[in-house]
Amino acid sequence: MGRLPDILKSLKSFLKIAEDMSGCDVAVEYWCLHYVLREALRSDTSSRKCQSFTIYVLSYLHKLENENKVDERLNSKTVAQKYVKHVALDFFQKADKLDHSGRFSLTIVELFIRASNLITVLSVFGDIDDSVSS
Repeated sequence: MGRLPDILKSLKSFLKIAEDMSGCDVAVEYWCLHYVLREALRSDTSSRKCQSFTIYVLSYLHKLENENKVDERLNSKTVAQKYVKHVALDFFQKADKLDHSGRFSLTIVELFIRASNLITVLSVFGDIDDSVSS
C-alpha cells in the first residue's frame, strides 16, 4: 500500500485491516480502502503526499473492481453493507466469546477494535443501522 501521510495517521487501522484481508477477503479489503479514500479526501487534498496517496488508493480500488466484476459484495451497496456488517459482527462475537471464556489476551482487544473499525466502515453506505451501533 502507498505510504500513509502523517496527516492521515488516523486511518492507519483501516489500512491495516485492508492489508490483512488482501488475498482472503476482497470485499472487506475493498470497503476499508473505500472508507480510507473517502476520509483522505475529506481531510486534505492539497499536499503532494496526500494527493499521491489518494491517487494510489483510487487506482488500487479500480484494480480490485476490474478483477472482481461479478462480485456482488463490491458491485451492490446493499449486498456489500450486509456483508461488511456480518463480518464486523463476526469479529465482535469472536472477541465476546473469548472475553467470556476468561482467556484474556491482546487478541481479544484486537478483535473488538477490528469489529469497531468495520462498524465505522459501514458509514460509507449511509447512516449506521441502530441495531449495529447499540
